[in-house]
Order: sequence, then C-alpha cells, then structure tokens
Amino acid sequence: MDAALRRWVRRLIDRVVGGSVLKVLEDRAVIARIDALESELRAMPDDFVDALHGAGIHPRVEILKRGVVKGYPEHDEDAGERACVLMHLLKPEALVDGDYVRLGRDHDGGYVMAADLLNGGVAYSFGIADDVSWDADMAERGYEVFQYDHTIERLPDSHERFHFEAVGICPSGRDGGRLRSLYALLERNGHAARRDLVLKIDVEGAEWEVFAAMPAESLRCFAQIVVELHWLDRAGDAAFFATAHEALSRLRREFVPVHVHGNNYGGLRVLGGVCIAPVLEVTYVRRDLARTKPDDRCFPTPLDQPNHPDRPDLWLGRFEYPEPVSGGRCADPGVDGTIGR
Repeated sequence: MDAALRRWVRRLIDRVVGGSVLKVLEDRAVIARIDALESELRAMPDDFVDALHGAGIHPRVEILKRGVVKGYPEHDEDAGERACVLMHLLKPEALVDGDYVRLGRDHDGGYVMAADLLNGGVAYSFGIADDVSWDADMAERGYEVFQYDHTIERLPDSHERFHFEAVGICPSGRDGGRLRSLYALLERNGHAARRDLVLKIDVEGAEWEVFAAMPAESLRCFAQIVVELHWLDRAGDAAFFATAHEALSRLRREFVPVHVHGNNYGGLRVLGGVCIAPVLEVTYVRRDLARTKPDDRCFPTPLDQPNHPDRPDLWLGRFEYPEPVSGGRCADPGVDGTIGR
C-alpha cells in the first residue's frame, strides 16, 4: 500500500474512532472512495493493521476491511433465504395489555420499550460512547444503572445512580483483560438471582457472539432487553449466519420481540431479492411477563424517530418476509455455505 493511500485510510479511521462506522458512511464521497479502493483495503497488510492496534482501533479496521467493503450479491438466493430466516426470528408481536414509551434522546440513542415493565430496580447498559441519555432516563425512573464500555475512560455526564466501569462485554468463558462476560458481571454485582433487570446493549457487532454463547439462566435475569443488531446484511456468509441464528434463537426461546426499528444510518440492503435493514433496534420482553398477539402495526410507529435527523426513517411495514424454503431449519449451514433444504 503506498504512502498516500495509507494517509487516506488513517484519516478515515480517525473519523471512525469514538463513533459509529455507520456515521462515516453518510459521506457519499467516502462511500465512493471505499468502493474504488476495495481491493486495496482488503489487501491492507498485516503490519499496517498491527501498527494501528496500539491506538485501539484494530476492530474498526477489520470492520472497514470486511464489513463495509464486502457485500453480498443482491441475486444470491442463499443470502436471501438466510435473511428471511433471521427476519422471521425477529418478527415482532404486539403487547395485548400495556403501553410503549420511548426513552433516551431524540434520534440516535433513544429506544421504544414496554412501559409496564419499567418499575425501577437495576439496569445494565453496554456501549456508552458519548451518550448516556437512555441511562439518565432509566435513572430518573428509579433504576441503578450499571454501565460498561471499554472504549472510553469516563462518562460524558454523571448521575448519582450511574455505576460505570471501563470494561467491555464478551461471550461467556472468554473473560480477560478489559472484557467481562455478562454472567461474570451479574455474579460480581450480586444480581445473578434477579429476574427483573433491564438490559441495553449497543456494542457494534459484538452482540452476536455474546448472545450466541449466553446461558439461559443469564438471559432470564432480564425482564426486558433493547439491543441494536448490526451487520444483518452479512446473512449470506455461512459463519455469520450460524452465529446470528444461534443468538436470535436463544433470545426467541426466552423472549418475544415487541418492537423493531431500522437505523437509517445503515440504509437498506437487498439480499437475494429480499430487502432488509442491516442495523435494527429490537425490544424484547420475557415471555412469562407479558401477553402478546400477532402484530399488525407498521414500522416505524409514531414513537419512533429517525436516527439520522436529516434523512427519512426506514419503512419496514409490517415486518413481513417470505417463508424460508428451509422452514427455518438451517441453523447448521454446511461448510460450503449451502443451506439444507
């Protein structure tokens, strides 16, 4: 890679540090430059990547190399099939009794939640960056908020009910350095026996391995979960699909999705003729805590707001997708990436 290209990539990476990759992509010039330099970015030498590791941006370099640049053909039938399987696992249901409320700041950083399950107590918040608006709203509702983010050293704002630690989340059994599993944190904080916790998690793609390996007992500690799911446009990749399918299946066994919202920073993608939002905000409630029914709402709802304030929100309609040919039985795709039918 020549020196000029290295300088450009470094400037691009600098724009990503401390924020979301998706926000970099609002710049059409950047998108065009990435597309033009696809082969160079994929071939970024290991020594250059290693040189950036000390700055704490190695994961973001990998996102640029693999996540942003590499897409999947819109006519790939297997990719469309897998996308449908994942979308069916995310199909929301409506609360029979109960209202919804939006917590957090306007636009990016706010989440629609089940209001009747917010009665004070303890909340866990993973992924802070520069925004604690959701955490502050939860604190004002009587929650002690345990906050975790290994990419920052201090919070952008304070509250007497905030409890921050500069560690990140990792799958169970992989604790080390500045990473801790949810199970370990629940045990350490004395919350492992609770069944009324609230979880918010926005960790730029790390959520998949975390939920795929999370014990059911840890999941059952939570009454409600809000999560931002990333990289859904990678559904055509066999390895990603297997992890995502396991994660969403574990969540669906214990919880019911009751709200979805597409992050308009990520736009829309087409996989095998199926249009999806690559980044989704999903609200889950534990199955034993709420009655639900088939959902005829159209998304976004009046409570939703576009993450990017100057762009229209993403129309997801009734979140209806074709029934997978495999019937959803492709949790174990073959090593060649094919789907068993």
